[in-house]
Amino acid sequence: MPETSFISSSQKRVLPDHTLLSGESMRNIIFLSFILVIITSCGHASELGVIIYDICDYGAIGDGKTLNTAYIQDAIDSCAEKGGGTIRIAGGRYVTGTLYMKSNVTISISANAELLGSTDINDYTTDTYRMMYEEAPQMNRCMIYAENASNIGIEGKGIIDGQGQMENFPNEDDPAKSRPLLIRFKDCTNIFFRDITLNNPATWTTVFLYCSEIKIDGITINSLVNHNGDGLDFDGCRNVIVSNCTFNNSDDSICLQTSRRDMPCENVVVTNCIMSSDWAAFRIGLLSVGDIRNVTISNCIIKDTKCGFKIQMCEGAIIEDITVSNIVMERVVRPLFLTLNSFRFCIIEKEKDRELPPILAMRNIHFSNIRASINNIQFPESNHTKNMIMAIVGLPGHYIEDITLDNISVTKEQNTQRSFNEGDDVPEFEGLRPEAFQWNGELPASMLYLRHVKRIAISNTTFDFAHADTRPAIFCDDVEHLELSHIASYSNEKQARIFSLYDTKEALISACRIPSGTTTFLEVGGTRCGSIILSGNDLRKAETAVKIHPDSNISEVIMEGNIR
Repeated sequence: MPETSFISSSQKRVLPDHTLLSGESMRNIIFLSFILVIITSCGHASELGVIIYDICDYGAIGDGKTLNTAYIQDAIDSCAEKGGGTIRIAGGRYVTGTLYMKSNVTISISANAELLGSTDINDYTTDTYRMMYEEAPQMNRCMIYAENASNIGIEGKGIIDGQGQMENFPNEDDPAKSRPLLIRFKDCTNIFFRDITLNNPATWTTVFLYCSEIKIDGITINSLVNHNGDGLDFDGCRNVIVSNCTFNNSDDSICLQTSRRDMPCENVVVTNCIMSSDWAAFRIGLLSVGDIRNVTISNCIIKDTKCGFKIQMCEGAIIEDITVSNIVMERVVRPLFLTLNSFRFCIIEKEKDRELPPILAMRNIHFSNIRASINNIQFPESNHTKNMIMAIVGLPGHYIEDITLDNISVTKEQNTQRSFNEGDDVPEFEGLRPEAFQWNGELPASMLYLRHVKRIAISNTTFDFAHADTRPAIFCDDVEHLELSHIASYSNEKQARIFSLYDTKEALISACRIPSGTTTFLEVGGTRCGSIILSGNDLRKAETAVKIHPDSNISEVIMEGNIR
C-alpha cells in the first residue's frame, strides 16, 4: 500500500501503514478543530492556554483622544461570559470612563500602552459605591470598579493614568466638585495586581472594601497631582500581601481601616517597599469602626514624609498585634504617631448611630530595628510640620497598652530647640481629630512624648542631636509600668535633661548612658508618682542625677548599682 501523507502548516510528515487514521481519530480531530474555531471566534489562545481578548478587536482606538469605554467594556463582558481570560491593552493610549471588572478577568497592559482616565466627569458613572468617610461624596466615582467578583487582576509593564491633575479635576462646570478614584473593588476575593504603574489619580488611587485574598506585587504608584492622593487603602480586608512596591503619594501610601463593625481588617503583610508621602507612609486606623489586627510590616524605606507610622483608634474598636521591623526613615517629621481617642470619621446612615461607642483598646504594638532621621526642611512651615517628635498618646482612663521599642536609632539634624514652659497645658485629643497640628504649642519632649500609656518597654535605643535641646529626650505623663534600658543620648552641645517622669509609677530605668555636660539625668514631678527605680546607669557625666519637683508626692527614687 502506498504511504499516506498528513500535511501540517509547518511541515510534511510521512505516516507508515500502521498509523493510518481511524474513524475515531478523525472524529477527534474534527471535534478539536471545532473547539479551535470557537476559541478563535471569541479571543486568541496564548501559549499558556489563556484566552486573550484584544480591545482593538472590539473597536478601541489608542490615539489618546477617542473615548473607548464601550469597546473595552464589550471586551470585558465577552471575556467574562465565556469563562474568563485576559483583556489585552497594547500599542497605544486608550481613554476610558468607568469600567466594570468581572470574575475571572485579568486586565493586562503592555509596556507600550496606557489606559487613560477621561477628563470629563460625565464619563464616570454614579453606581460605583461611595467613600466611607463623612463629607467626601466628591470622591464617590471611579475609573475601574468591581463588586462581588472573584479571581480578578491587573498586570503588565504599562500604565493606568487617571489624568487627575488639578486643571482637569474638578471640572469647572461640575457643581459637585467630583474627583474620581482610579480603582474601587468591593466584596471581591482572589485579587492580584502585578508590575503595573498607577499614575495621577484625581484623589485616592485604590480602595478595597470588604475584600479578601489580595496579593499586590511590584507595582508603582505616583499620586502627587491632586489632593488626597492615597496609594493602597484596605477597608475591612483580610489576608493581604503587599510586596516590592514603590509609592509617591500626596496622602497616605498604605492605609488599613474599617468602616463596618463586622468586617475587621486582619492578616496583613507588607514588605520590601519604598515610600514617600506628603502625609503618612502607613496609616492604621482613623476610620476605625471595626477591629484591626494581625499586621506585620518589614524591610521598608520611607523618605520625605510627614509621618512614618500613624496608628490611630478613634471609633470604638480594637487595634492590636501590630509588628514593625527593619525600617529606614529618611527626612521624616514624626517617625511614630500613635493615638487612642474618640472621634467620628465614618459616614453614618442614621442619626441615632452618630453617638460613638465606648473606647476599647490599642495594644500589643511592637517596633524593632528602626533607623530614622527627623527633618522638616522639605515641607512648607506649618502646624503640620511642628513638633518633630515621636508620640504615643491615649486619653485619661484609656491607655495605649503593651508597647515595645527595641533597637531604635533616631537622629535630629536640624536645630529643633523650642521653648516650653513647665506650666503649659498640652491639649488632650478628646473630641478632636487626632493630629499633631492640634498641639498649637510645643510639646515638653524633644524625641519621644508618652501620655496615658501602660506597660511600655524601650530598649537599645539611641538619640542623636546635631544641636542641643533643653527639653528632655523622653517625657512621660501618666505612664504606668515603664521600662527604659540601654538608652543613650548624644549631642554636640550641652543637654539639659534626659528623662522626665510626671505622674509616672512602676518605672525602671537601667543601663543608660548620657553625654558630657548633661544637667539632669532624671526629673520627677506630679502627685501620682510611685516606685521609680534607677539601676546600673552611668551617671558620671550628669551634674545632677535626679531632680524631684517640690509638687511631687515622692521625696526620693530607688537607686541601685549606678555609677557616679
